[in-house]
Amino acid sequence: MTAHELLSVVVRRWYLTLLGAGLSVAALYLTTHQAGVYYTQFKVIVLAPTEDYYLNKIEDPHYALAPMAGVVVKDWNGTNSPLFTASGDTTLFGEGQRQGVQVRMPNQGSQWQPIYSSPNISVQVVDKDPQTVEQKARQVRSELDSLLRERQDEMGIHPTMRMTTLASPAVPTVEYISGSRVRTAAATGLAGAALTTIAVFWIDRCLTGRRSRRATELLAKG
Repeated sequence: MTAHELLSVVVRRWYLTLLGAGLSVAALYLTTHQAGVYYTQFKVIVLAPTEDYYLNKIEDPHYALAPMAGVVVKDWNGTNSPLFTASGDTTLFGEGQRQGVQVRMPNQGSQWQPIYSSPNISVQVVDKDPQTVEQKARQVRSELDSLLRERQDEMGIHPTMRMTTLASPAVPTVEYISGSRVRTAAATGLAGAALTTIAVFWIDRCLTGRRSRRATELLAKG
């Protein structure tokens, strides 16, 4: 079917086109008037123990900091592993989440060969009000500390040889995030126009095919 023929179908089935346009306008209003969300992101860094002959560093393979951070992340998530992404910069609200908490190890490799070599645990919180975001951020921070402590208790590690954590920043900043209304309107408009055109085309094809079958049946009876 050529573009001219498709346009003819859209014009001929104007009532279907009008219905699709109305639904598109409704969707456009809903998407452009949706409230934003509050969001914070911070790191919980697993630190090596402090000794007289070994200064505390953010990472040292002797203490296997990154693997321990990975264990803590796995303990916190349980069976609800976060969505795998090729980039460590992916955000919760960027994934379409409006409420939730994400605890993960940042992928420093690629989509095909992920690498988790840093003892930095990435924490993201998104919700509808800033107080809830702050509360959940403090809660997750405390839970990660507890999980690290429990793991070291199980391993029988001496108090002077224990790993600790450091939050960066110490007080996470809560931001209000709202999408671009112009981009949202453009995307919704294009999607509405495309879906309306496709729907009108297939409905017209079904109706035309039904009419042709009826005409054939009448001719056969006649």
